[in-house]
Amino acid sequence: MLQRLLNGDEQGAIDVAARLQEHLRPATNLFVELQDQGLAPSRPGPNPQLIEIARRLQAPLLATNDSH
Repeated sequence: MLQRLLNGDEQGAIDVAARLQEHLRPATNLFVELQDQGLAPSRPGPNPQLIEIARRLQAPLLATNDSH
């Protein structure tokens, strides 16, 4: 999903998320993960698009941190 967004294919990202969500039902939910990668303000990253996809699919959001 993220790779599709980064390649400018928002509809492709929605399609991937919808397929994942369909495969996971009814056992569990598809969670949409958000991370703040500290990108410059001029490059907001994919989070706004991910939030919109989660809203459209009624999927819960999950905020995580890259903690290698």
